[in-house]
Amino acid sequence: MNALANISVRNQTINGATESTKKELPKTGNTINYLLIWCGIALIIGSITLIKKTTIARK
Repeated sequence: MNALANISVRNQTINGATESTKKELPKTGNTINYLLIWCGIALIIGSITLIKKTTIARK
């Protein structure tokens, strides 16, 4: 019986940990994803403007 009790306690703690992390992770993940997306957009816009400036200077 002791082994079964230990297994059930371990499962409860593991399930509790996964439930708490599931609730907390999407918030930080979403903010990081939005930051990365905005950085990517800014990089693309910056590189396009630099390419346009260099092609104008070459002409």
